[in-house]
Amino acid sequence: MIWKISEYSIPEIQMQYCTLGTVVSGRWNILSESPEDTVFLCTAPGDRPAGSPVAGDDAPGDDARGRNARDADAGDDAGNDADAGNAGDADAGDVGRWLSGLHAAPCVGGPSGQGQAHADAAAELECAEKETRHWIHKWCVEQNGGKLAEIPPILQNTKLTPTVPNVMMMAAQKHAANKCMGVRDIEECMVEGTKTFWKKSAAYRWRNYGAVYNDMQCAARGLYKLPGIGEKRMQKRQVVAALLAETSQEWMIAAQAALGCGLTLTTVYATLGHDAMLHGLRQTEAEIIFVDWGLFETLKDEVLAKCPALRYIVFIGKDLVPRKTTGGQHAPFPSPQEVATFPPVASKARCTTLDTLIHTGDAAKNQVNLNAVAPNPEDVAMM
Repeated sequence: MIWKISEYSIPEIQMQYCTLGTVVSGRWNILSESPEDTVFLCTAPGDRPAGSPVAGDDAPGDDARGRNARDADAGDDAGNDADAGNAGDADAGDVGRWLSGLHAAPCVGGPSGQGQAHADAAAELECAEKETRHWIHKWCVEQNGGKLAEIPPILQNTKLTPTVPNVMMMAAQKHAANKCMGVRDIEECMVEGTKTFWKKSAAYRWRNYGAVYNDMQCAARGLYKLPGIGEKRMQKRQVVAALLAETSQEWMIAAQAALGCGLTLTTVYATLGHDAMLHGLRQTEAEIIFVDWGLFETLKDEVLAKCPALRYIVFIGKDLVPRKTTGGQHAPFPSPQEVATFPPVASKARCTTLDTLIHTGDAAKNQVNLNAVAPNPEDVAMM
């Protein structure tokens, strides 16, 4: 099993590969897993305890692991006791050890199933499933009796259902005048052989919560107005929207807009190969895709045209397009008028832009009631 673990308290990190039971240093936070027999660790150069393996080393045995765990200098003042204070009292060897400064070992047994091993932001639960480990936020164990947070604090005493759109609405009301998203423009892209360099503006362009939330709401109404989408949502039928783009303010606005009208989100990484992208879009039967403009020409025929369920392609990522390009081909972000002339992909998937959705939704403020298609807490938000 692969556990991808991120060290976020040390600025300079390097990847290391080791097997379960390896001694590590620093504070670790579990991010994701994959079905392999390796642990991915990020640690600072020179911050690895003596005796712990690096990439290509064999994992230490039980004796070495226990000895290194006692000797590791990772926030362990006495050198003998784990951060949790009870490593020596564990009933099953590794049970009860903290991941902070020790090792990623499977959780075994425990009286209550709560918090058998801890990271900075995660507590491990008792789990009898083979090659599986379960985690919840430490707050749930330390302050909420081991239960998940059902009502976010910002929604308490509001009588609003606990959904992402409601949380965003309350945040926008509370912080309307505060900075929400900042962007630095890419002034120039310089291509030198196989290398690419970007020159960004020194200052950020900031937008407050009120302005960003208005765009989210307008875009949600714009999605509703797409032929066939609003009708399906009024019938409480699922509509899947995919995001295939680099992180940007438009990525978040698109995601919140989709959730705002009850769509189900799926993400497809831009770093995947065409076959993997195609598999994800086909399997989820995405009808809408938000895609970076810079990826469109590459993916149009190889991926997008081969997705039977796809009906709408929405271009985003204009903040990622440089104002000018030196040494390479410049592809400016198209205007809504230009996109309106694009032929449908595979004769069925129409192209538009996020700006067009926002404009359409702004004009439909008195025509679309998003509450009628808002998601319920039980609805599938992401897949």
